[in-house]
Amino acid sequence: MGQKDMVEKIMEDYPDVFADIVNVLLFDGKQVVSEEDLKETGMRSRFKADTGMIHEKERDVGKYWIRDGKVQAIKRWSGKQRSLWELFARKENSGDGGQTYAQICSFAEDYHMRIFEIAYLSERQLAMFRSDFGLLAEYIVRKRKNEPFQIPQNRQIRHVDAFLKILSVFADEKYVKECAKSLIERDRKGERIMGCDISAAWADLGRKEGLATGRQEGQEEMSRLIAVMLRDGRSKELERVAVDREFRRKMLEEYHLV
Repeated sequence: MGQKDMVEKIMEDYPDVFADIVNVLLFDGKQVVSEEDLKETGMRSRFKADTGMIHEKERDVGKYWIRDGKVQAIKRWSGKQRSLWELFARKENSGDGGQTYAQICSFAEDYHMRIFEIAYLSERQLAMFRSDFGLLAEYIVRKRKNEPFQIPQNRQIRHVDAFLKILSVFADEKYVKECAKSLIERDRKGERIMGCDISAAWADLGRKEGLATGRQEGQEEMSRLIAVMLRDGRSKELERVAVDREFRRKMLEEYHLV
């Protein structure tokens, strides 16, 4: 299973996120299912290998919905299959010419699954989400539309570790990966992490990289200037270049290096 699918399921497995998804996609935003009413099914287990990669044993996400003292099952259908027959369609792997598949279809009704494509959710649906999943959904939609994504500054991130890991996988941005460690550590110490904290961390990293890039470019610029001045026999002026900023700028302009 791909990293995107795995980290997405880790996020969805939180009761508040699971309830939020169900309420938005199934109940049009009405708060029908609460996180307090959801119980674990024990369907799946997760572990992180020494490589840092996430692994799990089951493909699905499921909860028991306890309402009025009665158990009601809520389950997320996973994979690309959109009907029961498609789930068992393995002609190329069955080795019996598709006979097993034909037998299953003759005895089982074909039930179709409703698939929600997160990238194509409407603006109205995005506005209904209350959990961290809403931010991920908005990122996915904005990416499809090639629109800028901004984290609300006053929005608290409840599941910081899961949110940043899933965003780093979907966004494949080094900024997310670099900032995640410090933010996760702050969260573990009990600090509330808000959208403004993530934005500030990204901006600070960008500033540091910009300074580092600037220093590197400055060094390269100086090296080129020294080379051309030595070529022209102006070695006596190099000391002034090193200590006099205005003179250095004049020399750079003279040699068209800026």
